[in-house]
Amino acid sequence: MKRRLAALLTCALLAFGQRSKAPLPPSTTTRYVDFVAVDDAGRPVTDLRPEDLEITQAGHPRTLAGLTWFDARRHAAGASGAHSFDLTPDEINRNFIAIVDDLGLSAAKIAEVRGALRSFIKDQMESGDRMAVLPVSAGDGALQQLTDDRRVLSDAIDRIQFLGGNVTERTASGATWLTLHHAIEGLEGIRGRKFIVLFSENLSATGTHDAAAGSLFSDAGAAMAAVYAIDLRDPRDPRDPRGPLPAAAASPTQSPLEKLTSLTGGLFGTDLAHVLQAEDSFYVAGYEEPVAEYTVVRTWDDQPLITVRRAGVTLRTRSRALTAEARQEFPAPPDYVLQVRRALLSPFAGSTIRTRLTSHFSSFAGQSAVVDASILIDAHDLSMIRDAKNVYRGSVRMMVDARADTGRVIAPVERAYDIVMPGAEYESALREGLLFTLSLRLPASGVWRVRAVTADGVSDRMGTAAQSLWIPAAGEFAISSLDVRTADPAGAKESTGNPRERSVERRFKAGQALQLLYSIFHSSADESGQARLEMRTRMYAQGHAMFVGNPLEVTYPVVPATHRQVSGRLSLARDVAPGDYILEVTVTDKLAPPGKPRTVSRFINIQLRD
Repeated sequence: MKRRLAALLTCALLAFGQRSKAPLPPSTTTRYVDFVAVDDAGRPVTDLRPEDLEITQAGHPRTLAGLTWFDARRHAAGASGAHSFDLTPDEINRNFIAIVDDLGLSAAKIAEVRGALRSFIKDQMESGDRMAVLPVSAGDGALQQLTDDRRVLSDAIDRIQFLGGNVTERTASGATWLTLHHAIEGLEGIRGRKFIVLFSENLSATGTHDAAAGSLFSDAGAAMAAVYAIDLRDPRDPRDPRGPLPAAAASPTQSPLEKLTSLTGGLFGTDLAHVLQAEDSFYVAGYEEPVAEYTVVRTWDDQPLITVRRAGVTLRTRSRALTAEARQEFPAPPDYVLQVRRALLSPFAGSTIRTRLTSHFSSFAGQSAVVDASILIDAHDLSMIRDAKNVYRGSVRMMVDARADTGRVIAPVERAYDIVMPGAEYESALREGLLFTLSLRLPASGVWRVRAVTADGVSDRMGTAAQSLWIPAAGEFAISSLDVRTADPAGAKESTGNPRERSVERRFKAGQALQLLYSIFHSSADESGQARLEMRTRMYAQGHAMFVGNPLEVTYPVVPATHRQVSGRLSLARDVAPGDYILEVTVTDKLAPPGKPRTVSRFINIQLRD
């Protein structure tokens, strides 16, 4: 009996001893920072060792736990230390996002950028490289794919065109900021090296978007995307009486765009050759951070600082550290509605339903602007079921939202449509597409980016599109978006025409007469209550003005709290070549007092076909 009691006591002691030796929680966590290392000539440095680096954070030294070097062109890696960063060979690649400020670039610079991008995909694009081309004005997912398909990329480059050159710096800058944000949101979750290259002549422009910069800095850090800004301005001859152009980076305080490039490990005011050379390879350094400090919300000044001890080497590092996410080999598919919402945030997500978007600012409702989002989708891309009576059935879900360059976002407008079409109507839809229109109320003036996603109700196919849009303030002299349609041949009345032709596709034939319609808001008046405006219409092709109309002076009585609809007529010559064209209308208020806006412009894309 005593021996049995002693055995029980021994087991109890052993069990107690096992519980007392439970492992303690780790005192540190591993964080990672990526960076590029270059020599004095801008060439990548590929042989750094852990002993070449020093990491501090908020004045405290950190222990370097690992250093991984990645060759993005050869899909190879080399690691030193216990904690290397995990990328598979097919993830060690370059993801190059080209953002082109087509709203602000001159015709010559548009041609220069198109040539540089074509040269890249022809001569410099390596196996495994992926690229996307995002114009600032508008785009759709079918041509904004992050892809290695040179045909798709060539088509996207061909779509970049000169847009008249009368867009204000404020509008171009705000639209650029919104496109950057859209691209950065879409890159989160994509593995590999990601770098965004902005092509602009307007890098130093500021605006209300400056107030929303902080969220973009955080999103860029989370997406691990480096941002480069290429200044396309031509330097002036020093003998020019105006002197050389000032260097954008020489300003005493950093602009938000300068800060963004610096915080993400990119460069401000560089050129494409240096970007591509530097992005051939990159490093990821891991360091140990005390767990107690990891839970603290850090300011930018508390982010890790990596310095190099080797002379002649410069590091361009991200000013934010991240933890490594566990790899999910077999992730569960996301919920359908969640997939649609994610696609709304990414310009790269929807490429399997060809989708086109035209956002039309038409009027005001109180202090809010009324915008009609017309969405045209290719019916070939929808899953349709034909029944025994030759009736086709399907469904589509749509979601549209808008983000202002101030950071304001309106709640998405969602619609679900059941499609039921007899055979003849379905055949017509295959030829002309399916058109849907959703109305938005934008509550503030400024630059907005309208984003749309279409999703097949049966399959996982999706399409996306986006467009930048300037919204004037209520009470400000302005004109609405342009509407163009086929004019009545007799010239007596406007033609209703095909609504698809008017709202989205805008395809016309040489020899047709076109009618331009738009509204004018809040024009000035003289003592007799009459407005006096000057209007001019231009038509551009491939960056050249092929038609410049004579100035047309118009007077009309001003009625308070109303707008005036204006109609203009343009006859196309029969020998006009098929292709893409830009129609631009400029209106000048001849009675505007000093300091008030006197001239406003809008443009619209049209296509001429045989």
